Amino acid sequence: MDKQDVLLLQYDLTNGMATKIYKFMTGKDLEAVWHTSLVVYGNEYFFGGGICVGEPRNTPYGKPIKESVFGKTSKTEEEFNKYLDSIRDVYSAENYNLLERNCNHFTDAICKFLCDKPLPDEILNQHKQLSDTAFGKYINQRFPRD
Repeated sequence: MDKQDVLLLQYDLTNGMATKIYKFMTGKDLEAVWHTSLVVYGNEYFFGGGICVGEPRNTPYGKPIKESVFGKTSKTEEEFNKYLDSIRDVYSAENYNLLERNCNHFTDAICKFLCDKPLPDEILNQHKQLSDTAFGKYINQRFPRD
């Protein structure tokens, strides 16, 4: 069987505003607030109120600002669909968590399954960059996680 290309799509949830606001509030640069998805088997897979499948580059997140070949997979579409079924309860609307179970964590999980490698740390742990700033520490004190 031929290996399938796996494309990583990166969307900026702020439509360019992150760079201005983040720099003003923290003094640091930020390229974007990332929403990620993967394109494989002719579909785009993403986490948005549950596991979603759509036509590539035609999701509610607008136009991706970055696209790259993440890797190749020898997994079949059937194997991938079985995997998605096995994680559907984990990646449900009820289990969404901005810091610990968001779209990027879903993309990371399917990257590992399809390509045996994780999503880049600068995407997956972007929230940690904010936590290390004075503004982030203030937010964490003001709104502690349970």
